[in-house]
Amino acid sequence: MEDLADDPRLYIRSLPSGRAHDGLGDNLPEVLAAVDGFNFTEIILETVGVGQTGYGVRQLVDVEVLVVMPGLGDSLQAMKAGILETPDVIVINKAELPGAELTMAELRSVMATRASADSPQLLTVSKDDDNGVRRLSEVLDAELERARQRTDESTWRRRVNRYRTQSLVSRELAETLAELPEATFDRPLEQIYRDVIAHLARAVGGER
Repeated sequence: MEDLADDPRLYIRSLPSGRAHDGLGDNLPEVLAAVDGFNFTEIILETVGVGQTGYGVRQLVDVEVLVVMPGLGDSLQAMKAGILETPDVIVINKAELPGAELTMAELRSVMATRASADSPQLLTVSKDDDNGVRRLSEVLDAELERARQRTDESTWRRRVNRYRTQSLVSRELAETLAELPEATFDRPLEQIYRDVIAHLARAVGGER
C-alpha cells in the first residue's frame, strides 16, 4: 500500500465505519458516487470484517469477493446460510498456512450443495506464489466483464439508488429516534409511530 500511495493514478480513501451496518460506513454510497464522478477505471471497496448476514455490499459493487483465512472450522458453517450465498469469487488468503487445504475442501463441499452456473470461483493466494495473485487478477477481470454484460447501466443505477435511499432513511430514522424525548416512548406504540413519522416528515421538509 505504501509503495502505491504516491501513484497519481491511484486514490486511496479510508472511511470510519461508525455505526455502520454490513461492514459499510453509512455515507459510503455518497462517497462512491463522488469517486465514480472522476471516471476511475476501477473502484475497489474493502469492507470491515462482516458476519453471517453482512452482505449489503452486494448492492454497491459489480463483483463481490469474499476473502477468508485457513482454519475457519465452525465459522464456515455459520457463514453457510448468509454471506457465502452472495460472492462471485471466494479467495483463501495466506494459503501457505496450515489448514488451507482443509478450508478449500470445506468450501467446495458447501458449494456442491448448491452447484449452479453462478457458483463462485474458489481461489488461493499466498505470499510465496505470485501466480495466485496473477490468477486472481485474471478472474476478477473476467467477472467484471460478465457483470457489465448482464447488467445494463440503468439497472445498476436503480439498484444503487435504492440502496442509497434506504441508507439515508435509516440514518435519518436513527437520528430522529435519538432526538425524541424519552417520555415519547411511554406512549402507546401507535402514537410513538405517528410522532416518529411526523418528525421525519419535518426533517425531510427542511424544518430540522
